[in-house]
Amino acid sequence: MNIAKVFDMARKESPAIVFIDEIEGLIPKREELSSSADIKKEEINEFLLQLNNAGADRILVVGATNRPQMIDSAILRSGRMDKRIFVPTPDFEAREDMFRLSLKGRPHSQTINFQTLAKRTENYVGSDLDLIVTEAARYAVTHDHPEIDEATLLHAIEKVTPSLTLSEIEMYNSFANMERW
Repeated sequence: MNIAKVFDMARKESPAIVFIDEIEGLIPKREELSSSADIKKEEINEFLLQLNNAGADRILVVGATNRPQMIDSAILRSGRMDKRIFVPTPDFEAREDMFRLSLKGRPHSQTINFQTLAKRTENYVGSDLDLIVTEAARYAVTHDHPEIDEATLLHAIEKVTPSLTLSEIEMYNSFANMERW
């Protein structure tokens, strides 16, 4: 990736947003790189240099990660990535709504108790909930059910385990204090 070209393009189109998903892949901890990773270290330095001038150039840089412990600490200093927002696993109401959204457009029973589903999926992330609905849909099709019902969803919940372990959730929660407002 030519980092300077990305920022040059953003400057030409400013105000602009540069979004980097899985930012830990672009800016990993330098101390954990091998001595032969000079090119990667140059990329990190180039990104930090470009980031220093981004605000003055009316460029908003947004990074997302689910592995904050792997990001180089230099990017977290003031004046670089100034605002950090921790997004926890969905709460009870969000899980209810996510089930409703995932079922939208699919034939499903109108008597599904979304509170029951939400209670059974504490610590599940959004992609887990979507997978539950997808698995329930597959089950309904393969068993000639005309629609997805609550029993089918509960069966899918038993088959789909949360993506995150409790220790991973605790680790993520430890990064919550990094929020800056």
